[in-house]
Amino acid sequence: MHSIWTGLIDGRPVIWHHFSADGGLTWSNADRVVDPGLIPGPTVLIADQNETPLIVQLAESNSGQLVLQEWAWATDRWVAGEQRILQETAVNADAISAIAAPDGQIAVMYGSLNSDGTTLTDEIIFTGR
Repeated sequence: MHSIWTGLIDGRPVIWHHFSADGGLTWSNADRVVDPGLIPGPTVLIADQNETPLIVQLAESNSGQLVLQEWAWATDRWVAGEQRILQETAVNADAISAIAAPDGQIAVMYGSLNSDGTTLTDEIIFTGR
């Protein structure tokens, strides 16, 4: 069993994780899922077709780009997987949902504000791999 949640350290969002190998009787110490080049945003925990836990996360790069980051569980730690730049500027990504299909496809839907320089538009965007 895996559990993730968002917290703050020095005013910066941080994704925390702990897991239980015995069905929830005991839990590991909480640890951060961190990439120093990303500011984490909305995050979801799913399992792929092989039952491998995956974290799918919207994040902002240090240069302000909106990024879709995947993390895969590797026995005792999270390993950064695929990363996809979604928009040139991260205005406000505020929700994410993801699902893994039996054929290995992962579908991600997220909500974001988009700016054309003069107006803001609330969008729901879909991507897959």
